[in-house]
Amino acid sequence: MNRKIVAMLGVFCLGQSGLVSAGLFDDAEFSGSGYLRENLALGFEDNPTTTGGSFGGKGDLLMVRHSVLLEGYADFGWANVGAVTRFSREQMTSYLRGLSESSRTVGNFGGTPSRFRDFYDEEDIRELYVSFDVGSRVNLTLGKQQVVWGESDGFQATDVIHGYDFSWRSSLEGENEELRKPLILANAKIGMPELGGSLQLIYRPGWDKAEDIGYTVDLFGGRWAGQPNKGMDTLSLIPYNRDHSKGDTDDPSYGFRWTGILPTLGDIGYSFMYYRGPKLAPVVNSIFNPYGEAPVNGFAEFLNPEVDTYGASFNAYSEGLDATINGEIAYTPDDPYNFGLLAGGLGGVVEKDTLKLMLRSDKLLYSLGRMLRTNKPATLIFQVTDTWITDFKRSDDIVDGTGSKKEHSVQMTAVLATNYNFDQINPTAVFAYDPTYKGALFVPFVDWVFGDHWRLHTELQFYFPMGTHTDPVTRNGALDTHGFGTLVNQNQANVLITYQF
Repeated sequence: MNRKIVAMLGVFCLGQSGLVSAGLFDDAEFSGSGYLRENLALGFEDNPTTTGGSFGGKGDLLMVRHSVLLEGYADFGWANVGAVTRFSREQMTSYLRGLSESSRTVGNFGGTPSRFRDFYDEEDIRELYVSFDVGSRVNLTLGKQQVVWGESDGFQATDVIHGYDFSWRSSLEGENEELRKPLILANAKIGMPELGGSLQLIYRPGWDKAEDIGYTVDLFGGRWAGQPNKGMDTLSLIPYNRDHSKGDTDDPSYGFRWTGILPTLGDIGYSFMYYRGPKLAPVVNSIFNPYGEAPVNGFAEFLNPEVDTYGASFNAYSEGLDATINGEIAYTPDDPYNFGLLAGGLGGVVEKDTLKLMLRSDKLLYSLGRMLRTNKPATLIFQVTDTWITDFKRSDDIVDGTGSKKEHSVQMTAVLATNYNFDQINPTAVFAYDPTYKGALFVPFVDWVFGDHWRLHTELQFYFPMGTHTDPVTRNGALDTHGFGTLVNQNQANVLITYQF
């Protein structure tokens, strides 16, 4: 086992036993917590191959994942130290073995069970940091940590510091910290009460592992590979280049965020920010039209180019709507996109100024709560997002999945949450609709609380790829596949069993 994990176990055990050393640790307070977790997923539909066959999936276990998470904290008075580690192992179910073995029959490159484990299995120090005050105004946190900006959990406009690992669970993970990829940062918070706010400064020196940068999506042909790429190891043909001049992961990133309150306007909370760092979603650098230097492998490679993001957000309570209103806007000049639909996105990279916008309402529904006999009012969250390419030209032939990108990409999401038995039974329903490219999802789930330790999450996921031109023979949806279209044939049930300690 990794020596860092052994050290983390030692910190955790100290916290659990209450042992305190003498001298420097005389006044120290230790604490520890964690969980044991089992993730299970059952498929409702078969997944077709590009040749008209099937990988299976209906009635199959798509995921059997075992996880242990440990958290240890120490308060020395003059500083706080925190550490979080997670150890995960996946069972190679018959479905996953079939995906891996099928990659050899569809003319792709590699794809073996051991390669799946490179992405699914984990033993990692997720967080390890020290936090201390410098004078009366400044708090400094150094080390591997998570810093969350913005007002939305499901849409990253101003929240651009961290990428997410979508390889093992791609859709609607309620605990974002489970998928967010922590980074080694210097994080300074400077209080300025005379100005009614605080300034946060972020610096990433570039010491992270290369794979910790940007989104990790299923490009290796696993259970969350977008249609029609299940069983296809795309990374064997188009690997990542983490040292390209347009997106060297060793280059530092930096930015700031100011947050404050405007009491004269009804206590409106606001923020504005700037960050220079890697684009979270990768683009392809192709030999046919290189973006900077040509691909190392002589064909194509994935990059996370450096971009600048300027943004602002607000949150306020509206008496007229009796709801909390949140909004975000983020501007990225020269945001890189791939173009060339007929070339599969390998036509090159074009840079376009892009705005991302979000508006959300959080409202308590008292009448509905009484009708449903909930313990407290039901909550309705409604959110609208838009990615707007401001200097869009159809002739640029920008791609989106295997379809054409449009000037506006809008998505609407509604979440209805209820609570029963004093928050021990918590049913929730999520519905999202894509009016631009069509398609929707519906995810009902229930969170169950059993005493102080046991938690159960039961969930169904249904995807409706309306408007995608799905091939009537192979049903692979490859002819015109956008967001929800990539998830065709992905309906499933999920169960998370957690023991907290």
